[in-house]
Amino acid sequence: MSRRRSQDLLVGEDSFLDVVGNLVGVLIILVAVVSMQAGNWARQIVTEDPRQGELAEMEEALFLDERAALAVDSESLEIEQSVAERKLANQALENIRHHFLVQNLELEAEIQRRRELATQEQRARIDHVAETIELQTTIERLKSQLTSTEVVVTERKEITHYPTPIAKTVFSDEIHFRLQHGRVSFVPLDSMLQKVKGQAEARINELTKTPEISGQIGPELGFMMEYHLAGERYDRGDLRGVQVRFLGFTLYPTSNSFSESLEEALRPDAQFRARLSRMNPAKTTVSIWVYPESFDEYLKLKEWLRGQGYQIAAWPLENGTHISGGPTGLRTSAQ
Repeated sequence: MSRRRSQDLLVGEDSFLDVVGNLVGVLIILVAVVSMQAGNWARQIVTEDPRQGELAEMEEALFLDERAALAVDSESLEIEQSVAERKLANQALENIRHHFLVQNLELEAEIQRRRELATQEQRARIDHVAETIELQTTIERLKSQLTSTEVVVTERKEITHYPTPIAKTVFSDEIHFRLQHGRVSFVPLDSMLQKVKGQAEARINELTKTPEISGQIGPELGFMMEYHLAGERYDRGDLRGVQVRFLGFTLYPTSNSFSESLEEALRPDAQFRARLSRMNPAKTTVSIWVYPESFDEYLKLKEWLRGQGYQIAAWPLENGTHISGGPTGLRTSAQ
């Protein structure tokens, strides 16, 4: 009986161990299944998160944009460097061109000056004769005044006397034009100087009170003239007076409506052609005041004038300067 009980106990223990083994195996299988399922869930969460994909796309797009920006910056630097080099080269060429054009104009002016020196003595004689005639006329007028008076004056009289106030720097066979921005303008220099002379005679009394006076002429054909006069007292025995001395003038442009382009100026019905038609080409010098940007037009105009038989005098003007003159002749004046 004890043996049978021992056998029953052994059978019970084996059954218990089988149950325990089965439970352990089931637990292991459950753990494996749960682990696999958890891995799948994690991978699904990772793969199914849309933000991760957008972030990756944005990072890739940003990287591409940065590369493109670097490429554009590099190309921009190369283009800027190329443009700067071309600007320097163009400026150097322009400076060389301007230098040669100015030299050419200076040489032409020197040639014209030497041509005029040949007739300078003749002009000086003409001026001397004119001054002599003017002095003789003044003397005769004073004699007539002295002989016609009926009152004997024991004290000295103050007689106002003045010669021609403006030096003869512009002759009747010279005509002036200005060439600026490719447009030709007539410069009414002779007419305005004559008006200055008339104002100087009318303002002689002012010069007895102040040593210097200024005035304006115009506007006339697009120009305004500013002039300056000085008065010098003199005492010649019984004659006392004020001698007018012309200090100088400056021309200022007031309008561009009287100018013509070079193409318009060379037409038969142009103002430029009409003014030249009044002059004798064999006895006329055409003085051209030219600015740097109009040198090309000047060369064309010079060839045309030479073809018509005129003499040409070139007066180069720098930008910001005006036509001016004085007792020693014409010159340029800074603005």
